[in-house]
Amino acid sequence: MNKLITRGIICLKDDYNFLYKIADIDYIEYENEEFSYYFYPYYPVIDLLGVHLFQGIPGLNLSKRKEVYERHNMTPVFISERTPSKNRVDHYELLERYNMKSLNRLRWLINTDMQYSGDNLFAIENNEENKRKLIEKESMFDLVKRSDNLNHALLNIICSGDYLKCKEIEINDENRKYYHDLLMPIYIKEYTLRLKKE
Repeated sequence: MNKLITRGIICLKDDYNFLYKIADIDYIEYENEEFSYYFYPYYPVIDLLGVHLFQGIPGLNLSKRKEVYERHNMTPVFISERTPSKNRVDHYELLERYNMKSLNRLRWLINTDMQYSGDNLFAIENNEENKRKLIEKESMFDLVKRSDNLNHALLNIICSGDYLKCKEIEINDENRKYYHDLLMPIYIKEYTLRLKKE
């Protein structure tokens, strides 16, 4: 049976503009009009987030710590509260505005920058550029041109779920929270001092 697969990553940004990639999401549409959604939470990044930033993914009970959450032939709450329904009066006008021939609601979420007011979650394309990756450097100082940007560069890696391997430090899922909790207060303090000087 032919199928169309759309892959996304559910993300959020904190007050300091760090991007947290918290779950992969796949939408599969079959030629018989059946469909499925698969959510793959990334707990090593989710565990970095306090409740002021993240209250969960609507419709999923993340306390179960399941590797994958599946929804078959039903639109998950995360998708339904952020995207237009097929019954909407201006359905075709909306599709035309975003160059879509039919309503693929995950694709809609990825393609548009409309923000849901209930939380700060959004979706990006799950492509080679956005996938979590291993960054290998001779030295961590090769990450940046100026050493005062090093903390920011390390936090970008930690929050996005990437991995770092170099002679001074290795960042992985086992120590991600440790380094986040160590480096983030330092970054916040430096950020606050910079704002006061401006």
